[in-house]
Amino acid sequence: MAVINPLQTTLSPEELVQIYRDTNGVGELVAYLPEDAADAAHACILAGFSAAVSRDTPIEELVSAISTVIAGGIFSDELFGPLSETMVAPEPQQRDPFKLTPREQSVLEGVARGASSKEVARLLGISPKTVDTHRARAMRKLGLTGRSALVEHSRINGW
Repeated sequence: MAVINPLQTTLSPEELVQIYRDTNGVGELVAYLPEDAADAAHACILAGFSAAVSRDTPIEELVSAISTVIAGGIFSDELFGPLSETMVAPEPQQRDPFKLTPREQSVLEGVARGASSKEVARLLGISPKTVDTHRARAMRKLGLTGRSALVEHSRINGW
C-alpha cells in the first residue's frame, strides 16, 4: 500500500496506478489530497485508487481509510462528496462479471435484490458510502448504467 499526493506529479491518476501497481508491485493506492481537490479525488477513485482522503481531516480518517482498504473496501472522504453513478462513464464493452472483486459482487447482488445501500452496508459490515463506491465501480466495469440494467444482468447471470 502507498499513500501519495497525486497532485505532486504531472502524471495522471491512471498512470500512477499503472506505475505503482505494475512496476512497483504496490497493490493499493491511497490519494492524500487537500480538501479543495474533490475533482482529483474522484478521478483517483475512478482510475483505481482504493481511497481518497483529505489532508484537512483528522488523522483518524486516514487510519479509517487504510483499515477499509485492508479489509477490501474503497474509501472516499466525506469532504470530497459522494461518488455518483453519473461520474462513472460506462465502458464501451461489457466486461466479464468474474473480474469483479468479491466485495463488488456481494454489493451488486444485494442491490439487484432491491436492498438499499444502508441494508447492504449493514449486511456486509461496511458503510453505505462504501457500498455506493463499490456499486459505481462494479457497474462501470460491467458497462451498466442503472438499477434496471443491473437487475437484468443479475437475472441473466443467475445471481
